[in-house]
Amino acid sequence: RVHHLDRLRLHRVRGDAPQHEPRPRHRASGPAPQSGATTGPAARIPPPPDALTGRCERGRAVDYDHRHHVGNRADVWKHVALLAVLASLKHVAVAYAETHAGRGRYLPHPGGEWTSGVGALLGSDTGHGAVERYVARVRRLLPALPGSPLLAAGSLGRRDTLLLHEAAPGAAADLATALAEDGRARVVPGDGWSMALRRPAADGPRHVVLVDPPYSGPDDWKAAADALSRWHAADPSAVLLLWLPVKRWTRPNALRARLRAAGVPAVRLDLCWAHPEARDDLTGSGLTLVNAPSAAVAEVLAAGAVLVPRLAIDGGWSL
Repeated sequence: RVHHLDRLRLHRVRGDAPQHEPRPRHRASGPAPQSGATTGPAARIPPPPDALTGRCERGRAVDYDHRHHVGNRADVWKHVALLAVLASLKHVAVAYAETHAGRGRYLPHPGGEWTSGVGALLGSDTGHGAVERYVARVRRLLPALPGSPLLAAGSLGRRDTLLLHEAAPGAAADLATALAEDGRARVVPGDGWSMALRRPAADGPRHVVLVDPPYSGPDDWKAAADALSRWHAADPSAVLLLWLPVKRWTRPNALRARLRAAGVPAVRLDLCWAHPEARDDLTGSGLTLVNAPSAAVAEVLAAGAVLVPRLAIDGGWSL
């Protein structure tokens, strides 16, 4: 069982067994992207020049509009992990929450980043349970592409609840419409930074919180670290999933250092899909998981080894 890992990294080259690598930078090479089958939605729309390009080490601030980014490589990694965690908690009641829930569903367009993310998976069978779980839920909701609220709603049980915060009024209204017939869900205007968690009763639901801000400025990085520290102190059993963009390591490392200083045990899983020196913008998707069941962590790691050859750019990747 994994209790605390400051950094957990897996490199797979030529089908080798997983190896832990303690070096502080991602510098691994993987197999070239697989072409896969040419059926399904992704085959009908040629992949555009990828907008999620960049450096893991250096770069500019993230230019974020999720209507364009939905279903991209970062979403794939985040959503595969989210569904793996929820699947591992099927035996308990769950009180699920999101700090920045978005619109819930999005209509894809030919120039969107989804074509090189989930679009690269829709036309073939990956053969891995965690990835197929995600792809099956996406297929079920086509032609719209689901965000995390709809994916979570499809995975949670009838006794579970969803508390979904969204600061943008238009997006909050769209989310409320998307979940209007789901009595388990409540949409709350505003972000979720001030949300309060309490230690549940012995027979109470398990808190699961997805923290997924836009990172439009440095305040989001500090707010994320402060919120996770506060929630873990209030409910040490809460399962917390923090997503972050990987361009340069300064802010992710500072955020995670704040969590360590606050005594928050976490597993760190970062996926880069390109060589840092080959791109100009975002090349990675980071996850920090607190109290994630060990079976879910193992499943996400195995899923990463399946995903990276399909999502890599120019044969470069690291996990």
